[in-house]
Amino acid sequence: MLIGYMKKIVRHPVKSFYGESVQKSKIMEYGLYGDRSHAYLDEKRKGEFLTITQFPEMVRYKARFAGEEFMDEYPKVEIMTPEGKVADWKDEEIIKEIENKSKRKISTIEYSPSHVPLGSIAEEHI
Repeated sequence: MLIGYMKKIVRHPVKSFYGESVQKSKIMEYGLYGDRSHAYLDEKRKGEFLTITQFPEMVRYKARFAGEEFMDEYPKVEIMTPEGKVADWKDEEIIKEIENKSKRKISTIEYSPSHVPLGSIAEEHI
């Protein structure tokens, strides 16, 4: 009995960014390897992520892992801005750009490959 089929596998290395299409990936307890493992924290709302709810243009930024998937550390996370600039997700210029466009101060958070929490961010770092 055929239940269905997968047309495309998409993961989002950076929360609220446009994801990457992958041909294969490890399946972890939390889902696809590295899915939403990196995020920007909204310093205006302590303990909360910056998401497309606060900054809808986030979805125009693309994120991808550049390299092989390892269990002890993630490959480099590259983002592409809406204007086509490619940089590391922690690049100071990119952070300033997002802060200016969103009108919010942000910081970064990254989870380990073995554990990306499914619950609230506030539970994990406060």
